[in-house]
Amino acid sequence: MEAWQLALRIVLLGLSVIMLGISAQAWRRARGRRMVWVMVSFAGFVLLSSSTLLGAIWGDSSWAVPDAIVGLLILIIGAIYLALLKG
Repeated sequence: MEAWQLALRIVLLGLSVIMLGISAQAWRRARGRRMVWVMVSFAGFVLLSSSTLLGAIWGDSSWAVPDAIVGLLILIIGAIYLALLKG
């Protein structure tokens, strides 16, 4: 695994953790069922991104995720983040 591939997975994990924190704060304010599902989905993103990062570090091919999918996930999380910033 090259350095840029590892960096891509670290960025995915960082964005996932940031969005999980934002959704947890939104859930604490609203206490609605919709926010629970948002928080659960970002917890899934954190679990997926941390498992792909650990698989990449350990060299386990069963946790390998193609770079295109990692890039797509980063774009999805980034778009959601921009939508939250907008309002």
